[in-house]
Amino acid sequence: MPTHVPEAFLIGTDDKILYRGAIDNAFASPGKPRAQTTEHYLKQAINEVIAGRHPTRPQIRAIGCIFEPWQKGEDGKSLSLLEPVTYAKHISPILDANCVSCHRSGQVAPFVLNDFTSAKRKARTIVRVCSDGFMPPWNAEIGYGSFIGQRFITQRQIAALTDWVKGGRQQGDVSERGLAPVFPDTKEWPLGQPDLVLTLPEPFLVPADGADIYRHFVLPARTTEDKALVAIDFRPGAAEVVHHVIINHDKTGKARALDRKDKLQGYDPHSRSARRKLSNIWGIDVIESIAGWAPGQLPFQLPEGVAQKLPAGGDLVIEVHYHPNGQAQADQSQVALYFAKKPIKHYAISFVAGTEKIKIPANEADYRRHVWVEIPTDLTIYDVVPHMHLLGQEFIVEATLPNGEKVPLNWIKHWDFRWQDIYSFAKPIRLPAGSRIDVWASYDNTSANHFNPNNPPQPVSNGWATTDEMMLVSFTALLDNPKKENKLWSEVIKCYMRSGVEKIK
Repeated sequence: MPTHVPEAFLIGTDDKILYRGAIDNAFASPGKPRAQTTEHYLKQAINEVIAGRHPTRPQIRAIGCIFEPWQKGEDGKSLSLLEPVTYAKHISPILDANCVSCHRSGQVAPFVLNDFTSAKRKARTIVRVCSDGFMPPWNAEIGYGSFIGQRFITQRQIAALTDWVKGGRQQGDVSERGLAPVFPDTKEWPLGQPDLVLTLPEPFLVPADGADIYRHFVLPARTTEDKALVAIDFRPGAAEVVHHVIINHDKTGKARALDRKDKLQGYDPHSRSARRKLSNIWGIDVIESIAGWAPGQLPFQLPEGVAQKLPAGGDLVIEVHYHPNGQAQADQSQVALYFAKKPIKHYAISFVAGTEKIKIPANEADYRRHVWVEIPTDLTIYDVVPHMHLLGQEFIVEATLPNGEKVPLNWIKHWDFRWQDIYSFAKPIRLPAGSRIDVWASYDNTSANHFNPNNPPQPVSNGWATTDEMMLVSFTALLDNPKKENKLWSEVIKCYMRSGVEKIK
């Protein structure tokens, strides 16, 4: 019987198992693919058998989801708790709150968890991925900043899941099952009828398999006057393969020019040519991130009376991360824009902190960078968006108030390029003039980093391609005095001019 999925078996004519285990070394551990596949265990075993030899390595540990067999014999003994853990009373609320937004029919997760039968079948896998911290997908450290929509499983919840498995995965009294979560009708917009809906002009074809795809799609807003943007929503056209989305705005027309030159719809945002054209003289992106989306996420809304300015004639640039799922898909996603119905006096802006001074030697396991930006005017920040590439390991963002008080903004202890997010604060952060934002980042350019795109490791410098590296964090902010925006950007440029090397806090 297999122990994991996938697990390969090579069986001889005498019905004996000649090889069992991993197909290759494409994954270092569940959820952590290697940049390159260098070992093909099953192919080697087959070639050795064809040559008349026994496989030199008859068994290689398989990596994947735990195989959940349908079998009898689980004793179902009572747990060492006040009451047995059951699906209806204890487990379904955990899954409904943290898993079902993605793990339901028609969504991006590979299996459903919104009923007892499905949850029972995947119970041991659930325990493992939650215990490992791989699921639910939330990179930010809990307790270091507080964000809208943060997802996490507590140790007590993991213990309950574990006890449920040990106790025989009992369903319990179905009347104790709470109301199942209600998700928005995919035909309706949760915020009501949008003022403007932008749709990909034609379906983008996502292949059945292969590497993840990152694509920028340019959607002309075609507005004839400046608009006050107060909310944004996103609707995936092929929810099964749309992993996450970042919504940007471009008022320069450069993204539109790149789109015209690419043979396919949109363009590759990580190509060197694209990034050169989309960077200003300081290396700062000319397109601004204004919102993000991931499965189960609520629409992006600014507080009452605050808007972002959408200049007339600008373009929305939608970065979509596609994750092929075994079936070819055609995606024609949509973005919904909501404009202010009353005059707006307060417009939010975006600003960044980071550095281009990145030169990571080959085989350097702990390369570090520290930058900071001085805040020259009273402002309020609504979100934080950290960014690195494949060598990134850890990212910390912290503010220091004029009185010396530390304000945690974001800490990603284990960076994962595939799970990027726009972290919107549960309560906007107030930073008075004289505050300072510090950013620390570390990188691993060794073969121990399974995301390393180079084998053997090579020196890596700053750049916009995924095989280069970056250190960047952006913020959406409201300045008390909008006339001081240029002064803020002057401090941003100073930030990019300097770079220090310090230990991560």
